[in-house]
Amino acid sequence: MTQRKILYEAANLLCMFRIIIAVVMAIMPRHYWFVAVLCSLALISDVLDGWCYRKFTKARPYKHWFNRLPITLDPIADFCFVVGGIVYSKGHNVTVYTILAILLIVVITINVGVQACSDLMWSIIMTGFTYLWFALMIATLVAVWYVSVPITWFAGVIVTMMIFYMLWAKTRVKSRTIRRRG
Repeated sequence: MTQRKILYEAANLLCMFRIIIAVVMAIMPRHYWFVAVLCSLALISDVLDGWCYRKFTKARPYKHWFNRLPITLDPIADFCFVVGGIVYSKGHNVTVYTILAILLIVVITINVGVQACSDLMWSIIMTGFTYLWFALMIATLVAVWYVSVPITWFAGVIVTMMIFYMLWAKTRVKSRTIRRRG
């Protein structure tokens, strides 16, 4: 692959990385510190794949006949990340709350998403949905760190979140903080 093609596919590669990490989390036995580190890297890749898509792909969107892959692959990777964390951290209270929150998201999406709504209402719903899903990803991170490194889990979560938000502040697009149609 040429460097230009790798940059063009960077968002997809980061999403695939997150899916692979989710599979690793799902099949690994508990109490391995490196699984928590991989989980942190997967969460950080979420902010980087959006930036890569805007920087390298947005000007020349994908021309697949069935969909625009990064738009479809990113939510799939996020879902796999949460499910992988749930499987890895089975038996903990955080997991129960995560499952309940996922069910809540599904119910809200079905009830609201089916109905036609105004642009303002769509923005409110999608922004809320995005932040709720991000909260699930954070709950997954906390659960994986807690199961992997019970003594110092808090430090791992704090360091991961600091790195995540530093990258988010550096790469964010202010107009995308609130979701809009199109």
